[in-house]
Amino acid sequence: LTYFVLALGSELLLGIVLAIGVRFLFASVQLAGQFLGFQMGFNMASVMDPQTGGQSSVMAQFLYLFMVLIFFSVDGHHIFIRALSYSFEVIPPGSFELSASIVGGLVKVSNQMFVLALKLAAPVMIGLFLSNLCLGIVARTVPQVNILMVGFPLNIGLGMILLGLTMSSLAPFFVSIVKSMGQVLMMILQGP
Repeated sequence: LTYFVLALGSELLLGIVLAIGVRFLFASVQLAGQFLGFQMGFNMASVMDPQTGGQSSVMAQFLYLFMVLIFFSVDGHHIFIRALSYSFEVIPPGSFELSASIVGGLVKVSNQMFVLALKLAAPVMIGLFLSNLCLGIVARTVPQVNILMVGFPLNIGLGMILLGLTMSSLAPFFVSIVKSMGQVLMMILQGP
């Protein structure tokens, strides 16, 4: 009976580790949305996130739901199930231990989460940075203009336009993220 309980705990821990790996992929998209929401001025408006129970940016929720839509449309759940079945070949049932190499794999994936978030948000953030730079120059040259009243709608409108323009390239990028999920999970299981 004790072996059964230990094996059950071992498999539960393995499932948690794999779920954390997949969660990191979705968290990178949410983090990119947080970056964009902050740059666009949506940080004052937030929505309730039912998954975490906290508040999140409107852009983070939008990109997260878009990622979930793509995840299921390209059979991401099947990729996860295949990776889960492959874990039985790599780690026999009941023998999973949380080793330093697995923790190292999780750390490596979490590091890639931030890089991925910056890659996703970079085109829009660069455009918004240039917009803010131009607004700063206008504010210095023409102090009579109320930049605050011009800046908020301009950043939101420009951010939405840039996001709309980059959406056609974001969708294939999301697809590649989902398709690389199997390799990410294997990297976690095999360590760095």
